[in-house]
Amino acid sequence: MLTRYDEQMRALPTPLFIADTNRVFFTFFAQQDEWFQVMVCDESYAPYVNHMLYGSLQQNRSRFDTIASRSAAERSLIDHFTVDASLSLYRYWRQSGTSLTIDEVIDLTGRLLEGGLSAVRD
Repeated sequence: MLTRYDEQMRALPTPLFIADTNRVFFTFFAQQDEWFQVMVCDESYAPYVNHMLYGSLQQNRSRFDTIASRSAAERSLIDHFTVDASLSLYRYWRQSGTSLTIDEVIDLTGRLLEGGLSAVRD
């Protein structure tokens, strides 16, 4: 399952941009079957799903590391933030019944991940 996800990530041109990886993440996850949705959205599976995505992010970093100059501790914190935030926002979108389309969610989450709250200020 995540092999196809990793293949889509590897198909992205370098340098990798969060907008592109975020689009692959949301699009791929949203296209999966109901079992996958349960696995991703059920908090009891969260440690396993987070660990799988963290491994995938590490593969992406091996191709193009946008934070290579950071210390190992900083890189680890940044990577965990990226994975945890992405999954948390995906889970919320799936479970909340929000009227936002997937394209709106991809745009908003991409801006949040790239620029933090300053990217969405009025």
